[in-house]
Amino acid sequence: PSLVSVHTPAFGSSGPKARLGGFDQMIQALCGIEAAAGGEGNPPVWLAAAPMDTGGGWLSTISLLLGRLTALRTGTGCEVESTQMGAGLVAKSGLFVEDGVSVLGPVLDRAQTGYGPGYRIYRTSDDRWVAVVVPDPQRWERLRRVAGMEELPEAYVPLRLEGGDEAIRAEETAAAAFATRPADEWRALLRAEGIPCEPLVHDFPVQRENARAICSDAVLKETWRLALCCSVYPVHAFFQ
Repeated sequence: PSLVSVHTPAFGSSGPKARLGGFDQMIQALCGIEAAAGGEGNPPVWLAAAPMDTGGGWLSTISLLLGRLTALRTGTGCEVESTQMGAGLVAKSGLFVEDGVSVLGPVLDRAQTGYGPGYRIYRTSDDRWVAVVVPDPQRWERLRRVAGMEELPEAYVPLRLEGGDEAIRAEETAAAAFATRPADEWRALLRAEGIPCEPLVHDFPVQRENARAICSDAVLKETWRLALCCSVYPVHAFFQ
């Protein structure tokens, strides 16, 4: 009587797609994740780390815990459900419709480096890349002060979407500065100031001249994605 079961279909147990199967690539495509990962103006890119499989597993675990909590409170078991499509919608929750108008989340640039000066990867003097997150105005000021980037605007403009031309100029300034020191030196310098920074790890051995870095959805990391990425494992970098 206290049994809790979890069902994780692709689209849910009711509705027109209830009987259809699903897999990671399909959900990525349907939710716009592949289009977003390609970068502005580029073809869609499938994220080989299978984030929908992983995300679906996380949601199933959360569902199980909520079901268990319900069982403890009521003394009765229950059946709970989470979907792969739901995991995809959570991953793309930065894009939504308000009053009939699409509100865009941050957009990955064509070069696939990130979303603005405060959430992106930078090439360093030793021809490596570092993932950098500047999540608040206080750490933006520290970046200007300790990294020799006084030419960065005083205003906090971490995202291209919100900062416009000023953010683009800030990106150019930061990119030039990051090119003056090796990756490990940047890591030590910025992390000492509480600024998340981590050299990228190449997931696949390839010819470096053909490398193309693809940043995972970066902006939500401090609200948990990229900050987690920098502190636990570097930004997914797929090189083709």
